[in-house]
Amino acid sequence: MKLAIRETAARTGSAVYFAGLVNRTELTITEFFGTATHGLKNLSVQPGEGVGGRALSQARTVWVADYFDSDSITHHHDDAVRIEGLRTMVALPILVDGRARCILYAATRERTSIGECVVTELSASASRISRELAIRDEVDHRVSILRVVQSLAAEPPDRNLIAVRRP
Repeated sequence: MKLAIRETAARTGSAVYFAGLVNRTELTITEFFGTATHGLKNLSVQPGEGVGGRALSQARTVWVADYFDSDSITHHHDDAVRIEGLRTMVALPILVDGRARCILYAATRERTSIGECVVTELSASASRISRELAIRDEVDHRVSILRVVQSLAAEPPDRNLIAVRRP
């Protein structure tokens, strides 16, 4: 995620990017580019809360032209957003098997359009991260199967289950 937001910022020059992983249902914002404060650091976002929480719960991109004037989002995180001075914001979920696993954000400190270029770059980054997470999930799944098979193979046989043949 860190690389994705840095690359997107380098290509687009937009003001502020941040991102976070979803752990079960809760999003924690941990990656930043272009922030001026620590107001968003480790911010915990529940499904439906604010721009990112809405993107998380709806598994789709959510956009607000002016965060503070928007009636389409809850305002659970107004203090953190105000500290950073953000206005226009877009949150894009990274989906794996239809479930949001991360959220990428782009924001500006003015009420302005973020622009199609930024959303296109974020979407491309989201696709790359989604593929990487799907691959990691498959590797984790196969490794867990191997561990089970290895642990079963390492157990001594149950002598009660072995039939003894006598001539």
